[in-house]
Amino acid sequence: MSFEAEAQSIMEYIGGTSNIVSLTHCATRLRFVVHDKSKVNGQNIEKLNEVLKFLESGGQEQVVIGPKVESMYDAVMTLLDKDKGKGIVDENYSEEDLKDKKSLSFNNLINSVFSVLQATFTPILPAMAGVGLIKALSITLSGIGVFSAKAPTLMIFNGIYNAFFYFLPIIISISMARKFKVDIYVAAAIGASILEPTMIMKLIGVKGTSFLGIPFSMENYSSTVFPVLIAIPIYTLIYKFMKKRISSNYHTLLIPFISLLIMVPFIILIIGPIAVGLGDMISGLIMSLFSVAPILAGLLLGGLWEILVTFGLHWAIMPIVISNIATKGADSILACAGAATWAAIGIAIALIFKAKKDPELRSVMAAALFLYYLQE
Repeated sequence: MSFEAEAQSIMEYIGGTSNIVSLTHCATRLRFVVHDKSKVNGQNIEKLNEVLKFLESGGQEQVVIGPKVESMYDAVMTLLDKDKGKGIVDENYSEEDLKDKKSLSFNNLINSVFSVLQATFTPILPAMAGVGLIKALSITLSGIGVFSAKAPTLMIFNGIYNAFFYFLPIIISISMARKFKVDIYVAAAIGASILEPTMIMKLIGVKGTSFLGIPFSMENYSSTVFPVLIAIPIYTLIYKFMKKRISSNYHTLLIPFISLLIMVPFIILIIGPIAVGLGDMISGLIMSLFSVAPILAGLLLGGLWEILVTFGLHWAIMPIVISNIATKGADSILACAGAATWAAIGIAIALIFKAKKDPELRSVMAAALFLYYLQE
């Protein structure tokens, strides 16, 4: 896609080359600093096809482009003096935007958490859409009889899909480490360490297991993200603490060694059991509610289902579902959770029609909708 025409329009509506002091970009926005704000026509900028929104914040004129921002930045820079471009900035906000972050208010805390989650999950959506379409292709080929369910071709297709979610802790670790600006390879090693198959097979279900005398119960952390979502921010604190206090001569050797030595046992001994306990607690609460107030329990489960799935906590409920189907031939619990799936389908359909300025988002939603449809 060519961005030259829209870049020219942005330059015109921002007040021309002479009005621009500097230009940077972040993950989603072009950030202009201008001489005269009265020359900026934000309304016309916002009408452009590739522009999602225009706003003024932190002394900047911000043009929200979305995932294609780097291509738009390059197109605008061809029209600007090179010394006015400063390339990518660290955050999706300017320093002025972040000046209230020192406040420990509940709203700021929630906004920070969702900002981290968005920055973590957004980059992996294209890959998720890709494996989703491959899974949809596999289901389609099996459904119309081109291949049998056990055909090697379908096994490979299914393997692509399954591998993405099996190794999701590694993928999430890398994505979150990029957000926090720490070593992504050490983060990947942390995520990979809790998936090591020999360790899992030899220790899972074994009674009396201990690490340096500390007892623990080994769990299977494949397809779960809760442990690394907690672990990588803690690794970030360790990384930055050591980077300031250890001589740069020893950074390459000591920081990865100490980080892995601390974080992997920490996940297995503390974070993992907390995740399992949290899942069991939620499962127990919902099951208790089903016995006394099934309507309330259904509403609660449906409302929380997508969150539970995102963090991998829904696995605590699945054994009960399987048991119900095996003993009773039916299950009402998963039926309540299915309402959340249909709500997600509705959101995907709405975004396909509404997100006209973001074709990448529409393509991801179309892939998700297709996969939902085939699985339902």
